[in-house]
Amino acid sequence: MAANRHTTIAAALLLFAACVAGGVSAYNGIGDRVEHTFLKFDALPLSQSEAEGAGWTATGGCIHGRGTPYVQATPTSHHPLTAYYTAGGQLSAVSLAVFGDVMPALVEGGWFEPRDTESHTIALGFREPSGVCSGSTYAEPVGDRVVANPGRLGFNIPLTRSDALGRGFFTGGCIGGMGVHHSLDLNSPGRPTWNASSLMPFTPMYDETSGHINAVLFQTSVLQQGIPVVGDYEGPFINSLLAYNYCSDSCADALAKSVGTGHLWNTMHFLFHDHSLNKCSDHCPFGNTP
Repeated sequence: MAANRHTTIAAALLLFAACVAGGVSAYNGIGDRVEHTFLKFDALPLSQSEAEGAGWTATGGCIHGRGTPYVQATPTSHHPLTAYYTAGGQLSAVSLAVFGDVMPALVEGGWFEPRDTESHTIALGFREPSGVCSGSTYAEPVGDRVVANPGRLGFNIPLTRSDALGRGFFTGGCIGGMGVHHSLDLNSPGRPTWNASSLMPFTPMYDETSGHINAVLFQTSVLQQGIPVVGDYEGPFINSLLAYNYCSDSCADALAKSVGTGHLWNTMHFLFHDHSLNKCSDHCPFGNTP
């Protein structure tokens, strides 16, 4: 019995060491948290009761594919977040209110949903859509998927780097605490044009070693927050700083042609793991893209 116990302990230690060496530990589902805004790492409440205890309030009933919406305050351009919870009280989605004139092509494609005359909504879902409002409970603390605009567009963001490559995502830069950025040209999968009107608004990031999803970046070409740190967004960033995500020699100039020289962007990261585990061997470990 003692030998079996020692073997079990040794195996567990080896598994732990392998997980740490590989970057991201093993999780039940996509991760164990949803933190937003890089360097702030503000955590969304994982349960409805936790949200209510922190002062979040419901703004309506359960929405198919997303859940019951909760806000800390009326969404603004500086504080745009809404969290959603299943009928069983688990975090199921998050959305952002995006103010101003977003790219018409991305509205027509279903990426930005009209919210009112001044803003649009874009969302990420983490649960199986049909069960969100049914009272089902889930074993995963966050979820088992990442879906853009669940219940409507329903675009499944790849959960592994290999799947992303197979679906035409192009490999970008690896940034410590985030992972390897992968972006999709909606009009030209696998062949980036760097046109802002066809750049998918979400950029998934994967662990360099394991290839599993670490985080998702939302980027908007419509300036939401012009002064750093005052709100939930990161930035503002000029075209060349946004292009740093993509390991491309032509990206900054191409972005400038589509949105203008000196244009400013905002971003917001959503991270699913302990960010300190997201390591990089090089900024462009898989080379450059066009």
